[in-house]
Amino acid sequence: MANIDLKQGGATAGLGMAATATPGIVSVRVTGAQAAAAKGSALAAADIIYVADIPAHTMVRGVTLAVKTAETGTTLTFDLGDAGSADEFVDGADGTTAGYYVQGTNGLFDVAKLYAAADVIDLTVKTLGSANDDWEVEILFEVADYTGNPRAKSAKDVA
Repeated sequence: MANIDLKQGGATAGLGMAATATPGIVSVRVTGAQAAAAKGSALAAADIIYVADIPAHTMVRGVTLAVKTAETGTTLTFDLGDAGSADEFVDGADGTTAGYYVQGTNGLFDVAKLYAAADVIDLTVKTLGSANDDWEVEILFEVADYTGNPRAKSAKDVA
């Protein structure tokens, strides 16, 4: 097992750790070739690919994993989660078949998770047979900043 950092856009994938999460949709694409190159050797079962930093006080919802290019090897499955649970969002997505795997494998698609502390969205290679590392996936999710609006008025300001 190896930890592979493929977060794009510097330390984060569309999110600023030093600031807050800009509301919107985050899209991160990862390929087997990228992951193997970053690791420096062939991928193996239980390898964890770091996809996106999640700042503290960020709400994440609607997490999906889209297999854009299916693996041509024999077996490949993915889990998508975070430090709390490797399969928090998607459990056992088939990497040998193109298609969408939505948050909801473990619950409802529209369930939101509020991160009190910073975390990372992880793509785990759950199982891997003979692989060619020719797959490509896209991870999509919605984010919103829950730290509060600095321009918000308190009750005493509007009284």
